[in-house]
Amino acid sequence: MKKVLIVDDHKSICDSLTFALEGTGDFTVVGRLSNAGYTDIYCEKISPDLIFMDVCTEEGSSGLEATVSIRKKYPDIKIIVMSGFDEYIFEKKAKEADAHAFIYKNSSLLKFVEAAGEVMK
Repeated sequence: MKKVLIVDDHKSICDSLTFALEGTGDFTVVGRLSNAGYTDIYCEKISPDLIFMDVCTEEGSSGLEATVSIRKKYPDIKIIVMSGFDEYIFEKKAKEADAHAFIYKNSSLLKFVEAAGEVMK
């Protein structure tokens, strides 16, 4: 099973992603954070295979900045950046941050599961 860390400050997103991912039998959610600023510490402790990273998290912490940091320090960890803002600029910035994929939060849970599967191939 692939270990997943979800970084999002909305409990409903965390709950939904946990339900969808763990329902596949391929993923287990090993952590949930509401502040991207703590992602590095969690990566060191739990070594996730995949991170779902929100663009903007609690206390104004940037998921994009955390993505850059994690990609440099832990190059084997895959990152899918997600955003609830329907603005193309975040998709572009996610690519610049070296994220493996980008998904809008208004996508179906099936799309999130498919994205996770594709990134982990």
